[in-house]
Amino acid sequence: MKNSLPLLLDLERPRGNLISGQVHKKELDKLLLKELRSGVVGEEQWYRNDVLWHRLKSAPGNPYGNSGCDSEYDLVKRSSDKFSKLIRNYTQVFLGVGTGESELEVVKAGLSTESYLEVIAVDVNREFISDFAKMIRRKVILDDCVVMFKGLNSLFQSLNEKSFQFCNKKNARNIFICFGNTVGNYVPQHLIFSIFEKISNRGDRLFLGFQLNNNIEKIYKKYSDCALFFPFMTNFISKPDSSKVRWNLNKELTQIEAYYEKRIRRSRGFPKRTQLFRSRKYDSAKISKELEPFGFKKIWEKIDDQEIACIQIYERKS
Repeated sequence: MKNSLPLLLDLERPRGNLISGQVHKKELDKLLLKELRSGVVGEEQWYRNDVLWHRLKSAPGNPYGNSGCDSEYDLVKRSSDKFSKLIRNYTQVFLGVGTGESELEVVKAGLSTESYLEVIAVDVNREFISDFAKMIRRKVILDDCVVMFKGLNSLFQSLNEKSFQFCNKKNARNIFICFGNTVGNYVPQHLIFSIFEKISNRGDRLFLGFQLNNNIEKIYKKYSDCALFFPFMTNFISKPDSSKVRWNLNKELTQIEAYYEKRIRRSRGFPKRTQLFRSRKYDSAKISKELEPFGFKKIWEKIDDQEIACIQIYERKS
């Protein structure tokens, strides 16, 4: 009798736990303290509360919606027949899964060309990984397919190339998938590129999804006008004051920023102004050049008709 749902097995060991590792609150708190002293909050702090992210993603007019300002999901879905051959026989390693819509389209694309698939999902929030595994079970309806799955509840900076070596892994190469404009959340910018370099080997591939810097004023307004951004980016502050939040469009970096104009901790050593949030938007050619020193060469690209979203695939050549 054929299966109506894909068989989801643990990539690490038979009948093992699908999710390994754990990012403890104490670990995030320690990192947060360091970030607050520097005046720049890291992106891992935004995703402490999965409910707040889900609310933001489902809010009308939010900049991360599946159409309009961010059409990444539509772009991935409509282009799957074009990139499916480029991801064949690669272990899919998702660096952040969030709500998982775009990521699920990549899983579907993989299963459209092969009945056996290896998937590794990395996220700072364990609930995101668990929900993604459930989505694969429920929404990828194919007969006689097997998905070998492993979730890693980890900070990106804690990863290395050995993090993805499992005894049941058959594929020799990985494709690292980083969607949702995650590359634009990091400061300094080279930090995320250095992580890509550290966790990959020659022959591995990188699949990026990000927003372009066209019509950035319109995109900026979608961020600054979305009320649900306030609880999302201040989730770690006790009794945050919305009147202290200031949005800024950094045209030099083509980056959208939000600042808290009040000392978050009253102790000495904490600045009066803290950058709570940032999201850099890109020129597709420029980001390709920025990745070259880290050994990555672009092999495929697709931009949506409105020139709002871009997806690219790179191969590590050195």
